[in-house]
Amino acid sequence: MTTSVANKGTGRPDFSLEVAGAKSRAGVHLTATQQLCDFAVVFTDAVAHPYLIPWVQDRLAATTMAHIYDVDTGVATPFTVPAGYNLIMIMKDWNTDQRCELLLYFDTLLVAGEGMSEAWENWYWNGVTTYDIAMLDPDFTTAHTVDLQITNLAANPLSGAFHFSAILEAMNTPPFPVVKTTGCPYCGHTQEEPVSTANVICRKCSKPYVVMARRKKNA
Repeated sequence: MTTSVANKGTGRPDFSLEVAGAKSRAGVHLTATQQLCDFAVVFTDAVAHPYLIPWVQDRLAATTMAHIYDVDTGVATPFTVPAGYNLIMIMKDWNTDQRCELLLYFDTLLVAGEGMSEAWENWYWNGVTTYDIAMLDPDFTTAHTVDLQITNLAANPLSGAFHFSAILEAMNTPPFPVVKTTGCPYCGHTQEEPVSTANVICRKCSKPYVVMARRKKNA
């Protein structure tokens, strides 16, 4: 018996989804040697300060510069990229009620003006061409620092939120560490915690604070 079958294909592989995904990072697929790093800061007077979430800060004073925070540890940048690792910036977004400037530094070298924002602008960028440690150290032989600085260019205090995402990738190096160094927003004490920790009790001032815990415990 002969049966007709509808032709639903084109006769060749369809890579349209892969191509679309490569043009913008709508979904990030991490390998075993990669992990997502997020950096953020919120300037607001909606809560009392210091606050238990370290990257929630008071409004940024006029003509003042501030650093963004590693949300995994609650410690302000500069962020240290260990030898043997690459850090690839993949996304940035922010909104603010005052004119401001964002600058990106690798090893204290200015490598990019991430944005000059007027008051009440909302910025979002999610692209492929970006900045990474390879531009300074193609073989990843030494440790490097990455710093994101925000400067309020206005004559009034700034309220707003800033968020950057990056991929930290091991380049033929040992596995990712199982501990991280967190920073207390109240007394500034730093202490090591498992990477899976979100709620921390400061061993110096005994106050609780919160950091990001996105990674699974190592087996």
